[in-house]
Amino acid sequence: MSERDTHDAMDAAAALARAQDLDSAVRGGSRWAVRYQLVYGAAIAITVTVVGLLGHPVGTVVGTVFWLVTLAALIVYALRQPVIRRGFGQRHSLALGASTMLYIGTLFTGTSYFEGDPAWWLPGAVVVALPAFIGAYVAARR
Repeated sequence: MSERDTHDAMDAAAALARAQDLDSAVRGGSRWAVRYQLVYGAAIAITVTVVGLLGHPVGTVVGTVFWLVTLAALIVYALRQPVIRRGFGQRHSLALGASTMLYIGTLFTGTSYFEGDPAWWLPGAVVVALPAFIGAYVAARR
């Protein structure tokens, strides 16, 4: 083997090792997305429950303040993360949109017909949180 061939083989081995290191860093560094989505799901479920069971105006104020504080903390947390797996933004946006639509439907129907009824609000909270929990499951499997 010539000196040139040896050098090329060493370069290829170094590039492969670097690619494996980067892959490990992205995999390990993007586990935060699972935690993020689990907290998001739990927070939206709590918000729906508080708004529905405490009624207007107390539930609305407490739920909104809780949601805004939690959302701000999640945004800061996400912005401080060094890496994210490709496609997370699109999957997260889809889950966020689904959760938002379910939230609007649950709140509109619940405040119109089921104010204070746990039989509506507790399952509704789970349904609203489901897209985030599914997102966490998908992120954990990647």
